[in-house]
Amino acid sequence: MAKAISKFERERYCVEQLAASLRLPGSLEYRDPLVDYGRETGIDVVMIGQGRRIGFQVTEYDGGEGVANLGAGRMRADEVRLKR
Repeated sequence: MAKAISKFERERYCVEQLAASLRLPGSLEYRDPLVDYGRETGIDVVMIGQGRRIGFQVTEYDGGEGVANLGAGRMRADEVRLKR
């Protein structure tokens, strides 16, 4: 059985893909603010490199948003159910 990935790992992956698309250096570090600060900060991933710290709030698109016959959250719920 495959190991489930954490919320942070999934969000870090999204930020890493953005950084790659922007052709940012591969030497960037990605940190979990919950680990660093021990509390919720509103930031999901902190990217560190080149003397900067940039915080990201990751929001994943749900295709059911705004579609009356699907309903918000339906696609996400179906995805979770299929993974199980």
